[in-house]
Amino acid sequence: MESVRSRVAMDFTGSVGRIVDDPKEAKNIAENEGVNWRRTWRPFSRPPPSCAVVRLHGLDDGIHVLQPWFHRGLKRDIAAAIVRDQGSVDGVFLVRESKSNLGAYVLTYKYSEKVFHAQIQPVFDERCNCWLYTLDKGVTRFYDLLQLIEFYQLNAGCLPTRLTHYVQNGVPEMLPLPVPVALSQSDDGSPPSPTELDQPRFVAATITDGGGGGELSNNAASSNTAAGPVGHKSI
Repeated sequence: MESVRSRVAMDFTGSVGRIVDDPKEAKNIAENEGVNWRRTWRPFSRPPPSCAVVRLHGLDDGIHVLQPWFHRGLKRDIAAAIVRDQGSVDGVFLVRESKSNLGAYVLTYKYSEKVFHAQIQPVFDERCNCWLYTLDKGVTRFYDLLQLIEFYQLNAGCLPTRLTHYVQNGVPEMLPLPVPVALSQSDDGSPPSPTELDQPRFVAATITDGGGGGELSNNAASSNTAAGPVGHKSI
């Protein structure tokens, strides 16, 4: 049987390995290796998205930008008007970027005929060495906005209601904007002019039944049709 004394600590941090005779130095090397391992280890099989990459004043774009409930560049008053116009359904929501806190996001939702704005804060978690998202000041944390929204669709958590239906965002920028039937041709049969195609389009909101959460379609986000509450700070 191999003797324990025959095993020695080795230091491979340099270009050539060397035997470490000092017990304190060997202990420090072992502890440092453990810290580095914990920093690279992730407790979930799903790797964190680009939210772990930090910009100067916020987070890089994550997978949320591809979600139908995310509205890029939407102002507070326009978001409130869009959600307010979706009938009396509790839990209607959309997610937008915060105007007052760069790098944060805002969940705009309806409950009991009122529109609320809850800020989604990025917080740095030292245990996993990455940025996470939270809606309740760090009590519950998520790797990305998609996980956060999925959680609050199943659980009310800190909100007064579960998220039930989202407001569909506009046509993605990478896709060509479809020509409405009403503008498919002019009175004389000629194609519509570019000026006509650039006019704002309003689509009536409809709720589609989809198990566990539906969709509210509304393309009015691109027009300034409503004013927000006076005296409220935009977030």
